[in-house]
Amino acid sequence: MRLRFDQGSLVVDPEGVEKLPSCVRWDPRVGLWRALAMHFFDLRAFCRAGGVPFAAEFLPFATLQKKIGSSRVSPLLRAFQEEALAAWRVEKGRGVVILPTGAGKTRLAVEAIGRTSRSALVVVPTLELLAQWYSVLSESFGGEVGRLGGGEHEIRPLTVTTYDSAYRWIDRYGDRFALLVFDEVHHLPAPSYVQIAQMSVAPFRLGLTATFERGDFRHVPLSEWVGPVVYRRSIDELSGEALASYRTEIRKVEMTVVEKEEFETQDRIYRTYLRQAGIRGRKAFDSLLDLAARDGRAWRALAAHRRARRVVAGASAKVELVGELLGQYADSKILIFTEYNDLVYRLSKEYLIPAITHLTSPKERRWILSSFREGKIRAIVTSKVLNEGVDVPEADVAIVLGGSGSRREHVQRLGRILRPLPGKEALLIEVITKAERGLSYRRRNDSAFRRKRPAAQQELLFNAHQ
Repeated sequence: MRLRFDQGSLVVDPEGVEKLPSCVRWDPRVGLWRALAMHFFDLRAFCRAGGVPFAAEFLPFATLQKKIGSSRVSPLLRAFQEEALAAWRVEKGRGVVILPTGAGKTRLAVEAIGRTSRSALVVVPTLELLAQWYSVLSESFGGEVGRLGGGEHEIRPLTVTTYDSAYRWIDRYGDRFALLVFDEVHHLPAPSYVQIAQMSVAPFRLGLTATFERGDFRHVPLSEWVGPVVYRRSIDELSGEALASYRTEIRKVEMTVVEKEEFETQDRIYRTYLRQAGIRGRKAFDSLLDLAARDGRAWRALAAHRRARRVVAGASAKVELVGELLGQYADSKILIFTEYNDLVYRLSKEYLIPAITHLTSPKERRWILSSFREGKIRAIVTSKVLNEGVDVPEADVAIVLGGSGSRREHVQRLGRILRPLPGKEALLIEVITKAERGLSYRRRNDSAFRRKRPAAQQELLFNAHQ
């Protein structure tokens, strides 16, 4: 059997093979047998099992050699990292490793690349992560590292790219790499990004994430595209070992009379429509989104729901409490998370805190984060853009002013403050109103938030605003 890479697929010359595996299909347009490029691993195994001669025009893959004694990357893996790497190798170098933010996923991947010693493409979700990975890979492997994305287009045996750029160019470069590393692999199931996995011949694949499960269940096919989950450790398991010790608090506040009336008015419009339309259950909001595109009443109900959420998110007592917490934790590095940009800018103006949103330029974002690391500023307020992909090891307090019911988002925000420093105890404070108790319960449905607290700590769950 002979294979040729052709724009993300494999052209298969069976050379007398009587029965081809199901992944190979006849392409009547050109009169050739084809398979998705990702089936290279399966076709090679098929030939080996049947004693069929096998050749692929893109072999052999380029080799890599890890630099010894890197100054930036610790030369030794922790025990749990070695366990994860061993589990990955048992699955023939294919699979997903789930570790909390700050537990050394990058370090694990560098070692996987080094031990595989073949060409590798590292795929990341943001340009900030591209820069971080480029620095670490350059330090670890010595030779020049390629970059694809952010205005760079240089392909080398070891290359780092973004999901956006990999999707755009994988049909050209899908035969260059033996190993794919997907950082934040929960992004891969997006309809366009999945083609990165499908159109690459890479026999070795490593997915990394702190938050694997997706609400739409599109994480399930990752076992086909990347490999099965081979190793998992949670935040509470690694707290005090590879992660900082931490505690969490819930601070309950009351809305003003005016805020409460506005919330109840908008919430009544939303719930009345759901009742009249017969929409109920956990998927009620998704059903409303579908109807809103063609039903004016559904659109008004959706708008009312959003207005109600904004009233709750920006309750004046929350804003006031932020000021108190900034004073209470004046010696700490604080990240403040909100759901809405208008509240970000309101808090930024009220307390003279730098703000980071999707509108913040890359240059300004780098300056803010650099100043935060250096201690020139001690607090940042943001919406969702710092949920993942940004290295802020000095942060030790997170204040969450509402948000969605997403467990992943809440775990990601906790992870922003868990990178270990000597003597550090991180603190996540969730500020909610009575109307947000259900959302709070759903997003805290994770072992990281279910640890038993001492009785004395229970008193911290309430404050004077209740």
